[in-house]
Amino acid sequence: MRILKLKLRGAIGIKKGLGVDEVEIDFTQFQPGLIALTGRNGSGKTTIMENLHPYRCMVSRDGSLQNHFFLKDSYRIIDFEIAGKFYKAQINIDALTGGSEAYLFESRIDTRTGELEYDHALNDGKLTTYDQALEKLLGTPELFFNSVFSGQKSKGIAELKPADRRKLFYELLNLNSYETYLEHAKSKLKAEELRLAEVEGEIRAIGENTDFSIEMHEEQLTVVRLKIKELQNEIEKNEHAIEQINEEIKQNEIEIQIGNESLKSNDEYKKTIATLFENLNAVTKDSNSKLARYESDLQDYYKIITNNGFLIKKKEEIETGLRLMDGIEELISTLQEKRNVLLEKKSAIQKGYSEAHQGLQKRERELHDKSKNLELLKQNLRTAQKDLNRVKEDAELISTVPCGTETGSKCRFLSNAFASEKNIEFFESEVKRISSEIKLLEINYNDLGSSINSQKELIEERCQIALKEVAEYTSIESELSKEKTLLADYKNRKYKEQLDQLLKAENEITLYQQKIDSTNKLIDELKASSSKEIYRITDEIEELQKKIDYDLAEKIAKKHEQISILQLRRQNLKHNLDARKTELENKRNEVARIIQLIEDLKKDLEKLEILKGKKLCIEDQIKDWAFLCKAFDKTGIPVLKLENSGVEITTIANELLSLFENKFRIVFETTSLTKDKKKLKETFDINIVEEDGVCEIGNKSGGQQVWLETAIQLAISLVVRQQGRNIQTSFLDEKDGALDLDNAYSYIEMLKKAHQMSGVYNTFIITHRTELLDFIPQQVKLSDGYLQILN
Repeated sequence: MRILKLKLRGAIGIKKGLGVDEVEIDFTQFQPGLIALTGRNGSGKTTIMENLHPYRCMVSRDGSLQNHFFLKDSYRIIDFEIAGKFYKAQINIDALTGGSEAYLFESRIDTRTGELEYDHALNDGKLTTYDQALEKLLGTPELFFNSVFSGQKSKGIAELKPADRRKLFYELLNLNSYETYLEHAKSKLKAEELRLAEVEGEIRAIGENTDFSIEMHEEQLTVVRLKIKELQNEIEKNEHAIEQINEEIKQNEIEIQIGNESLKSNDEYKKTIATLFENLNAVTKDSNSKLARYESDLQDYYKIITNNGFLIKKKEEIETGLRLMDGIEELISTLQEKRNVLLEKKSAIQKGYSEAHQGLQKRERELHDKSKNLELLKQNLRTAQKDLNRVKEDAELISTVPCGTETGSKCRFLSNAFASEKNIEFFESEVKRISSEIKLLEINYNDLGSSINSQKELIEERCQIALKEVAEYTSIESELSKEKTLLADYKNRKYKEQLDQLLKAENEITLYQQKIDSTNKLIDELKASSSKEIYRITDEIEELQKKIDYDLAEKIAKKHEQISILQLRRQNLKHNLDARKTELENKRNEVARIIQLIEDLKKDLEKLEILKGKKLCIEDQIKDWAFLCKAFDKTGIPVLKLENSGVEITTIANELLSLFENKFRIVFETTSLTKDKKKLKETFDINIVEEDGVCEIGNKSGGQQVWLETAIQLAISLVVRQQGRNIQTSFLDEKDGALDLDNAYSYIEMLKKAHQMSGVYNTFIITHRTELLDFIPQQVKLSDGYLQILN
């Protein structure tokens, strides 16, 4: 299935994202390869993705398809191609009543025009007949959405139960047909078994007895009894070996337990050492902090002594400074009175200037709106020019072929070229119309801009004239600032405070000299005590480090490894022991059977050669039908085909996973032993094999499950196509959100490789990882209320 066109009307997601009722996308303009649907969250990407298939559902949205449309005449129309045949799936929806009808059309060639027409309906418009016709063409929805389509909230294969995975693969490989063969073989087997029972009943009723048969069975009985003794000896040896292994495992476990206790001691030592290091840091930090505080105090004391000595020498300077401060304050008062008068005039001028500029804002907003409209028209012009170039390029195909107009217009390969030739005149007129609108709008835009600039110049000119009247304000303000600065400078010198402190200076000098002597003594005492504590903690740390066994974890790991080896040997011995016990039980049953057979043979009965021949013939038939039953059973041919396809799928998936740095390998387990390990049961586990062991896929992290499940799904889609389901499109909706950047790049390379391996025409992708969009040149971009094609 290759998607050709999509038409949506009344889709809620499109209305919310783009603000339009209807969209149409022609995918024939894309080349083979990846196509990204891009845009912000809520722009309608997922709505488009989940409508790119003909099934009546949306994978990641709740409710029926009708719930996601809002118009009375809503519809979804998809044109697609399968193996050279063209189809149209049309679903009409009345969102007001909830009613809907669905048609699947197959194209026919009109004998008059030679063009494709979708006039052949494969159903009658009912939803049930539509679903039946679609499943006949493409398979079930379950198969489609678990192979080639991955929705935003669709269950990954990791979330499926084993039974559901198995069911999916049975449909994938068309294995359900073997059930019909199995039922037929069972009925034939049952009929032959009834015939054999009748013949054997007659033989048992008549009986057989020969000296040769008795002698043969007695010899056989002797051989079986010898085998029983041999099996008993083997069982005894295996049980003894298992007991020895159990003792070795127990001893290793004891040693591990002792080692773990030692590990706890190691941890306690390490915690104590860490605490000691913290104490050491705390002592050092506390000592340094106190020393810094003492040094700071000393600097303060010396500074105070220096300042006091300086004040005593500056008495005359202080008195002169106080007299100058009084004169400056008087001058400042006079200047402030003049400034306040001019300030009132200046405020009135600025108010008028502000009101004039507010009047301009409305015209400037009008100019801004015209600028936006002009840019929108230019964008429309570029789009129209691009469409014109495209149809001209398509139309050039007509000149490269020898067909005439009448013949070429009927050729389905040239139909697009002739349609494009008809559209050239329309697009040329559209380009001219938009260009004219742009010129007219540019003239209006320039005129309005010139008018605004002229008005601005007039306002500025009037403002400058008014400001000249208050020019004296600047000089007064400058002089006032200088005087204030000078006054502040004198005040900063704190002449008054210094004058008060002159009398105290001599006493303070004596006092702080005594404090300096006291602080130096404290510094000496602190250095001595902190050094002693640091040496004590360091010695304690060295003693504890000597007690730690750093190789203990490695020793315990080796013991665990030995236990694993012993457990594997014990498991093999137990498996062998169970097999021998089963064989012993069978041999004992065989002894009982032979004894009973000998007793029966000792009876004097006539031979019935005809019945013997008939019995042999029936037994051959039973063997044949039993063989067919086993072959057609789920453990026969179906499981072989299932396992072979599983190997094929995992091989492809593992090849895709080789692009990632993590070395994972996927393995499908389709059968497993029952709890008693005597029988095989059906299952479908997906195991991930890596360097440190094996685990089920559901136990991997979210990011790892993304690329593991995607690799499996891509591999499944390849096998689906090899099984004859010609689906030439893949769909992936936001599967890379949990990946880091490096794995995201590997993820996109995996998609490209899968696309090449599968031979599909297009792979649709939705991603919010903008750094990946550079690797996908073909895009459908949804933004600002319109849909743009990038190819």
